[in-house]
Amino acid sequence: MHPFVAVGVVLVLVELSFLVRAEGFDGWRFGNNATVLAPSPWLRKKVIEEDYKNWFPKHGCSHKSCRKGGEDGRPERKKKMKCCKNRCVDVGSDVNNCGFCGRRCSFPRQCCRGLCVNTNKSKFNCGKCGHKCPFRIRCIYGMCGYGQDPRRPSESRWKPPHRPKDRHRLPPLYRRSS
Repeated sequence: MHPFVAVGVVLVLVELSFLVRAEGFDGWRFGNNATVLAPSPWLRKKVIEEDYKNWFPKHGCSHKSCRKGGEDGRPERKKKMKCCKNRCVDVGSDVNNCGFCGRRCSFPRQCCRGLCVNTNKSKFNCGKCGHKCPFRIRCIYGMCGYGQDPRRPSESRWKPPHRPKDRHRLPPLYRRSS
């Protein structure tokens, strides 16, 4: 048997196995009284009709379908969801859609609050978004103060007050009893 024929037979068998699996799956059932068919009990508990509509809208996504409420039902204010290429995307942190759809951050940069930021050098986003370095400490390689000389003591240090020269003029609390 030639190697090309063997490879062709294997490819045909693989395609047939996918067709058999696709025909055997009934799909997801949603409705008023329909049960959720899921491959596992855990997934069956997690999949809810409303969440399914937000993840995979029938006719693509819209800005209303991308607004997903928090646990209390109110919309979350931290995430800025947009509909990009029929997918709901958080444009505040997605590297491929930073700030708006289609804006991609180059390699060393991350998307922090909708802006492409170099987290290796940024003093306000050092190593990760929102990590600030202390005052007068630089961000190098994503670490605050990496390879930086330790702080030198300032010349105008605090000095203790001078000791009075005449011990007899001290207030009564500080006099020594003989």
